Amino acid sequence: VHFVIDHEIGDAQVRLDQNRFNQALVNLMSNAAKFSPAGAPVTIRTRWIGEDRVRVSVADEGAGIPKAFQERIFERFAQADSSSTRSAAGTGLGLNITKSIIEAFGGSVSFETEKGQGTVFHFDLPVCQADEQVYQEAS
Repeated sequence: VHFVIDHEIGDAQVRLDQNRFNQALVNLMSNAAKFSPAGAPVTIRTRWIGEDRVRVSVADEGAGIPKAFQERIFERFAQADSSSTRSAAGTGLGLNITKSIIEAFGGSVSFETEKGQGTVFHFDLPVCQADEQVYQEAS
């Protein structure tokens, strides 16, 4: 696959731990790459959501998430295909960890999916006021 950046936001500050945010973003990028057809784009977008939230989205062009699995997608060890012959390896922890990280920053995680059309995962993060601490070092 190849990654495409679609960055709409000029200057926005959010409160987060850079290492944990990177972990959450890499989890989504890795999943998108894993479930995309060869040569397909994975698009990372940033957008404003209202005046006080930033949305980071990761979109793939894969098969989509089966309807029966959608309610469990953020559970620990959840995998749509847990058989030993599945095409994509993983532990089923990435989305659960990603959700926990983003929620710790006061944000939320959601997704949109359509069978045969792909999936888009979103993080929505609150914007900091200019006088708030923006970055916290990892412990």
